[in-house]
Amino acid sequence: PRGLPRNVMECSSHLATCAILRATDSLALVPMHVGVDEADFTLLPTLLDTVSPEIGITHLRAVRPTGPVELLIDHLRDVADEIENG
Repeated sequence: PRGLPRNVMECSSHLATCAILRATDSLALVPMHVGVDEADFTLLPTLLDTVSPEIGITHLRAVRPTGPVELLIDHLRDVADEIENG
């Protein structure tokens, strides 16, 4: 399709994304604070309404989270529910 990049890369590492941006002529969708905090980056004056504000929890399926991790996950879900439902 016209206008879409041919070489697309997905990266969930903030450090790797920043390194790729510095080493290439790439663009990246990153959280606003990343663009603001990185002095050598430039923010494009574009709002993306289609970007989901949702986040996920990632962990190894074969490894059960420890007690403290489960407590953190429960707390994050409680806070998300409070934000969502008031």
